[in-house]
Amino acid sequence: MGKKSRRDRSSLSEVYLHFQIEQKKREIQEFQDEKLQLQAKNQKQKELLQHLREEQKVHTRALIQQTREQERKLVQKELVHQQRVKEAHQLSLELVHNMETRLVELPKELSRLEEQLLELGAEQQTWLQYKNFGSLQHQRQVQQREDELLKTQHTYQEMSGTSHLSISSVFLFISGEERCRFLRMNMDTYLPQDMFSTC
Repeated sequence: MGKKSRRDRSSLSEVYLHFQIEQKKREIQEFQDEKLQLQAKNQKQKELLQHLREEQKVHTRALIQQTREQERKLVQKELVHQQRVKEAHQLSLELVHNMETRLVELPKELSRLEEQLLELGAEQQTWLQYKNFGSLQHQRQVQQREDELLKTQHTYQEMSGTSHLSISSVFLFISGEERCRFLRMNMDTYLPQDMFSTC
């Protein structure tokens, strides 16, 4: 009975030990499965990380290129701005110089204009004097000439009439032959036409 009891205990120990071994094997298998899962997950994480790094590099290069392009544009704008500022400053200096020159010349020009104004005023005064006095005097001279002309015409008419009477008187007292000779000598005078019919 004592031997059987030992055998039973030994069998029980073996069973228990076998149970523990199987349990350890399951645990080891579970750990290995979990390890494989973790390794697979780790690989995926590495691949994802690598992909993110590649994307980050692409984005970084794009950002660097954009930054350089923006810097280039800013430098170009700054150069254009500096050029415009320089041109504006130069234009401002030229305007100031022109204004200073103009301010120097302006009094001279004003003085010249005042002299011209005085000359024009004097000329206007001369014309006004001519209009008021000289024109009247000229009008008097014209009237005087017209009067002289009328007087001369009147005198001529009187003399012409007297001459005509004298010729007619002479014509009555001369003989026929002398009368024709007299008429031929005075053909340009205003003698009556009937006098020429006798010749």
